[in-house]
Amino acid sequence: MAKVILFVFALFCYAQNFDTACMQCHQRRGIDLKKIYFDYLLEYSSRRATIQAMKNYLLAPSISKQLYKKAKVYKHQFDPKTLDKLLALYWDRYTVIGKIQ
Repeated sequence: MAKVILFVFALFCYAQNFDTACMQCHQRRGIDLKKIYFDYLLEYSSRRATIQAMKNYLLAPSISKQLYKKAKVYKHQFDPKTLDKLLALYWDRYTVIGKIQ
């Protein structure tokens, strides 16, 4: 029971981190996270490939890896484990697969 409570608490903390760190910065810069999501999904198709491509870019950004061309290359300040959890939240937030009835 304690592990479940700890897991829910950790997920809540990462969700808050996503809202404060990711969402606010992207809104300030005028970069639409939903647009980025759908561009990556069109390019890479699967969850695993999309998240891996995003992670590769976010850990070592370069113009050659950049899919969303309207934004400047920006080095994100997340460690790989945190980034994995944030990208999972990002995927869950914007995915429509399985949610349409």
